Formats: sequence, structure tokens, C-alpha cells
Amino acid sequence: MQVNFAISGIANTIGRVLCGWVSDRPWADALIINNVALMIAGAATVASPFCTNFTMFATYSTAFGLGIGMLSRYDNPKASLS
Repeated sequence: MQVNFAISGIANTIGRVLCGWVSDRPWADALIINNVALMIAGAATVASPFCTNFTMFATYSTAFGLGIGMLSRYDNPKASLS
């Protein structure tokens, strides 16, 4: 189980870096990126009860970590100040 946390953490870091790079592009739409990240993490969570072996759990951890990493990139910094 500890390996899945590591996989999720690595995917989270990759998701944050990738999302930061994409969001710096002039053609990037923050709402679309946010919604795609939410769908990736949500679809992974919906599929999680069907994980029966390590490979499936690793795939779930990767998708969930990537989605949450992308999603957390678009937190509103002003919301944490209030």
C-alpha cells in the first residue's frame, strides 16, 4: 500500500508541473483544465472499487494523483486569506 502512496505523490507532482506549464500558454483555458482534472480524478475514484490487483491500484493511484495535482494547481489563493 505504501507504494501506491508513492505513485500517487509522484503523479501529483507531475500533474502540478504539467498543469503549470500548460497554464502559462496563451491558448490555455483555466476552466477547461480545471474541469478535465476534476473528471480524471472523479473517474478514477468511481473505478476504484473494481481494482483487484496491484497493477489496477497503481493505475488508479496514477490517475488520481495526476488529477488532484492538476486540480490543486487552480486553487484560489485569495480564498485561503479569508
